[in-house]
Amino acid sequence: MAKICGCRGYCVCSKDESYPNTGWDTSKITNEMEEVDWVNSPPHYQLDCGVEVIDIIKSIQSLEAYKGYLEGNVIKYLLRAREKNGQEDRKKAFWYLSKLVEEN
Repeated sequence: MAKICGCRGYCVCSKDESYPNTGWDTSKITNEMEEVDWVNSPPHYQLDCGVEVIDIIKSIQSLEAYKGYLEGNVIKYLLRAREKNGQEDRKKAFWYLSKLVEEN
């Protein structure tokens, strides 16, 4: 069994000799990937301790800077939706917009 990093095997941190080009632990991918909520709680934005990256970003920035970060992500996901992930990107934009509304 390969060593799994804090990214739960979805990145190239683990060293799985059966899949040397990527380092992915493929045993974790098929079932877990189907259950992942890629909009509200993607695993690559969660630390092993359960803290989400958005909470760290919020805690180290001023309120105005954090609001700017949220606004920037709303714009990013709306503008790239047509060319990249469509409805999933629109949902992500809505998620960031909801966070922004919570701050006002």
